[in-house]
Parts: sequence; structure tokens; C-alpha cells
Amino acid sequence: MVDEFMEQFPLIHQSCSSSSSGNNVTRESPKRIGNVWSAIAHIITGVIGAGVLSLAWSVAQLGWIGGPICIVLFAVTTMVSSNLLSDCYRHPHPEYGATRSSSFIDAVKLFLGEKNKHVCGVMAYATMFGITTAFVITSATSVKAILKSNCYHKEAHKAPCKYGDTLYMMLFGVVQIVMSFIPDLHNMAWVSVVAALMSFTYATIGLGLGITTVIENGRIMGSITGVAASSTADKLWLIFQALSDIAFAYPYSIILLEIQDTLEAPPSENKTMKKASMIAIFITTFFYLCCGCFGYAAFGDQTPGNLLTGFGFYEPYWLIDFANACIVLHLIGGYQIYCQPIYNAVDRWCQRKYPNSEFVNKFYRMKLPKLPAFQVNLFRICFRTTYVVSTTGLGILFPYFNQVLGVLGAISFWPLAIYFPVEIGHVAVMYLSRTFGRTLFAAAARSRTYASSAGAATASGDKPRNPLEEFFEVDRDMESDKPIVYGRGWKASELRLKSWDDLHKLWYVLLKEKNMLMTQRQMLNSQNLRFPNPERIPKVRKSMCRIKQVLTERAIDEPDPRRSAEMKRMINAL
Repeated sequence: MVDEFMEQFPLIHQSCSSSSSGNNVTRESPKRIGNVWSAIAHIITGVIGAGVLSLAWSVAQLGWIGGPICIVLFAVTTMVSSNLLSDCYRHPHPEYGATRSSSFIDAVKLFLGEKNKHVCGVMAYATMFGITTAFVITSATSVKAILKSNCYHKEAHKAPCKYGDTLYMMLFGVVQIVMSFIPDLHNMAWVSVVAALMSFTYATIGLGLGITTVIENGRIMGSITGVAASSTADKLWLIFQALSDIAFAYPYSIILLEIQDTLEAPPSENKTMKKASMIAIFITTFFYLCCGCFGYAAFGDQTPGNLLTGFGFYEPYWLIDFANACIVLHLIGGYQIYCQPIYNAVDRWCQRKYPNSEFVNKFYRMKLPKLPAFQVNLFRICFRTTYVVSTTGLGILFPYFNQVLGVLGAISFWPLAIYFPVEIGHVAVMYLSRTFGRTLFAAAARSRTYASSAGAATASGDKPRNPLEEFFEVDRDMESDKPIVYGRGWKASELRLKSWDDLHKLWYVLLKEKNMLMTQRQMLNSQNLRFPNPERIPKVRKSMCRIKQVLTERAIDEPDPRRSAEMKRMINAL
């Protein structure tokens, strides 16, 4: 009876992979053609920012021992978290799984549930928004540095060379509005390559100027304990600020899976991503150590907050100008790396929410002279323009946002770079080991009982069945790579259309389902295993509550008061 009823009303266990209605607008998945070199370019563009030039100040606060050690420790931490996340792109198997997590938020939802997804989403998107706002401010700082460098060259180093930054932030915003026509990360390889080359260029210039200054000084500046402070509290504050700057300069977990989603296969995406991460982090750490250590060696306790924009170097002025121009070009690409995940998340949400809206889903083909044809979408133009305007406006109204961002980056480092990647990786390993463990156990059990069960099954005509299987979820095929996605619960509007007899049957179907799921959860918890798809229990409970709601409505509509009161008492006893 249960099976027949579930075939008649399949909403509880419907699969999300079923074909959608003809009215739904589908979007063709972008072609994944990325390789290890494009991934390295994306990572370096996202990781190496203008902050590399401030690491000399961080090393100065930590000293000759603490500074380099902290840089290496944060590099190792980033490598571990990136490797864990790389294996979570596909599910249930890191190489052959059918389910893809195309973003960090999707992976958190898949492995850790809906609540963790909301917490992580708020932190991740707030961090991305903050980083893009910082890029707006930093770009204006670099443009002002070019003007100041020229002014100092002409008027001497003590000249009052002061310039505003509002105009340059607005110009940067206009450029980003144009860049926002790029659909997604799949079409941004060339942008990341250019930005990565720019980051290498200005980091190399800063390194070269630091080495030159050390040679001119004839000695290495600095000390083991770093810059002295007037009190222990002041020293601790400087140390924590330096650690936050280093921590904020490394992690890219919030964009790692977006980058991995651009890679072609074979070879498997996780192998390519691990190789790209290793190379990119090695290159990044090399430049961080060189710029940080040689900058500190050149200036000692007088190390500026930024080697190029803070005017640790004044000459040759044209080289300073060129380096700051490279910073601006790098920031243009870096801005897109961090805003594209937000763009794509909003696009996907609106397409699901408004599948029949032409404003959201219709694309128009445009062709400009001497340029290849491209497609535009009105919703994308409006939202992305609004996003760029908001980050630019915040930068103009709050030019000291960079200092606040350092604190926010330190706060978000633990959950985004350590907790969620480690937790996701832990759950993925448990799921994979459980899958293979059950496969081996089932194979051994089949080999032991094949002779006896085959004869019994032939004699009776039925497949032998363990009577306790009804208490557990034994029909879930753990060997299959196909994802099992469960549908929603019953709505009250749907239940109101059912007869009394149908509601009665559905109640006991849901009751049996709830008991089975809770038994399964208890068994897995006792074995320190994760209960898959825990959201199923709340769905079943909500459906049962809605049945009681519909029954209560019918009891209230009963014209006989006595019969209505009796029905309410019976409903309350369910």
C-alpha cells in the first residue's frame, strides 16, 4: 500500500533531476576549457594584491624571526585548506562524482546543510564586497602616488603635493562597469593573465628597489624583535595588526571552487587545481618573503606601510610611476575576480525565482565595429552597474575603509579559510570512507551468503530480505555516483485537495518515513558518521504539521459544534 501511495503522490521523494516544464528558461552551461596555467593566473590575480607591498611593514612589526615564520605558516595553512576544498568540487567521489559544487557556498550547503550555508554566505559575500571596495580605494591611492612621484621629482621631497581621490575612484568605477560585460570567470582567462603579469611586475620592482637600497646602505636594517613600542599593549596591537595583514594577503578559499569550475577534464579537476594551487602559493610565498624581508632590510624601523605608495622610494620616479600603473591594472582584474562570484550567484537565484521573466533571462546579441559579437542581458547590466556604483560610492564616502577591512579580514579568516574548508573536507572524507566501507562489507556479505541464499530464493521465488531493513534506509545505493536529491514537502494548498482517506494514508506514510530517518540518524551518530541530507526530517515534520492544519480547518468548518470539538481533540492527539 505504501509503495502504491508513493507512486500516486510522489512529491516527498521526487528527484530534482526530473525534466522541467517547457516554460522554464534553461541556460546552457559554459564550456570548461581552463587548464593549470589559467587557474594559476586566476589564483595569483586573486591572492597577490597591492598588499604584497605592505608586508615589509608587517615583517617590521614581527621581527626577523617572527615575520618570515608567520608568512610560511599562513602559506601552509592556505595550501591545506585549498587541497581540502579541491576534493569537494565533485560529490560523492572527488574525481568521478556527478554533483558539482560550482561555488564555495554550494559546497557548504551540500556538505554542511542549509544553516551553515546562510552563515557562510553572509560572511563570504560580505568579504567579497569589502575586497572590491578596497580595490576601488587602492586604485585611487596608486594614481595619487603617480602624481605625487612626479611632483616630488620636480618640487623636491618636502613639497606639499596633495591630490584628491574622488575623481580617480569614479574613473575606476566606470572601467569596472565596462568590464562587467564579461559574463563569468570562464571568459576571464585573458584578464587574469594580464593582471598576474602586472602583479609580478610591480612586486619585482618593489623587490629590486629594496635590494638596491640595502646595497646602498651597506648593511641590513632591522632587529629580531621588530619595531620597538612604547608599551607592551602597543606592541601587541602592532603584532596583531601585522598578523591580520598577512592573514588577509593569503586565503582564496571563497573563490577556489569558482576557479576550479572553469577547468576542463580529463585530467580530473581536483588534481589540476591542487597542482595550480601548489605552484601559485609557492610563487606567492616567494614574492611575499622577498618583498617583506628586503623592504624591512632596507628601511628597518622606518619601513613605510606601502613601499611604493608610501614613498619608501622616490627615485627613479618613472619606475615608481610604472609600478603604480601596474598596480592599477592589476586591481582592475582583481576586482572582477572577486565580484564575478556575486554576479553569478545573483544570476542563478533570479533565474530560478523568475524563470519566465524576459528581463532576467532574455539575451540580446550586439555587434560593435571591429569587435566580436557578444550578448547582453538587461538584468545583468542593471545589477552589475548598481554593484559597481555601490562599491565606488562606499569608497568615496569612507576612504579609510581599508583599515576596517583589515579587521574584518582577520575576523573572517578563521571561518572562511580554516573552519569551513576543514569541516567540509572532514565530512567528504567520512562520506567517501563510509561509501567504500559499505561497498566492501556488502561484497563480503554477498560472497559469504550467496550459496545458501541463492537456494532459498530459488525455492521460494522471493529475494531473501532482512526483517530489520524496514527500520533503516537500506534502499539507498551508496555505490552510485548519481546524486540523490530529495524534493520538497507537501504544501497546505495541495493537501486541501485530498480526501479524508488520502490524508489518512499520507499521514502514516510520513510517520513511517520520519521514524525510519530518525532511526537511521541515530545509528550513524553512534558510529560517528554523518547523517546524509539531514533536511529531510524537517521536511517530513512540516508536511505532517500541514496535514494537521488542513484537518483542523475541516474540523472548524464542521457545522455540528459537538462533532467539531471531538474532531479537534482527535487532531490534537496525533
